[in-house]
Amino acid sequence: MKKKNTRESSLEAALDVLQTVFQKGKGSFSDEYMRMKLEKNWPNIVGSDLARETAPRKMYKTTLYVTATSSEAQYHCRFSANVIIDRINEFLGSKKIEHLNFSNKPKEKKRYNEGAKKFVDQMK
Repeated sequence: MKKKNTRESSLEAALDVLQTVFQKGKGSFSDEYMRMKLEKNWPNIVGSDLARETAPRKMYKTTLYVTATSSEAQYHCRFSANVIIDRINEFLGSKKIEHLNFSNKPKEKKRYNEGAKKFVDQMK
C-alpha cells in the first residue's frame, strides 16, 4: 500500500482549516471567501440564464453587491431579490445576506492570482 505524501495531506488539512475559519469568521477575508464561493456557484444559485447576465462582486456585512450587464437583468434581479436572498442563504447554510444591491456595469471576470485560483477551485 502506497503511503500518502505527508506534505500533501498537511496542505489538505490546512485548506480545510482555512475554509472553516473563513466560513464562520467575520471581516473582509471571510466576506471575500464567501463572495468567491458564491461566484463559483452563481449559476446553481440564480440559474444559468441570470448568471450569464449578473455576478456577485462584493460582500459587506449583510449586503451582497451584484453587477448586471443590462437594465433588464437588473430589473429581473430586483423583482426576484427575496428568492435570490433565500437561495444564497440556503447555499451558505446561514442567514448571512439580508440585502442585495444592484449596479448596472459590464460583467467582468474577477482575476485571481494562481494561489487564490487554486484555493477557489478546491472550495467545497
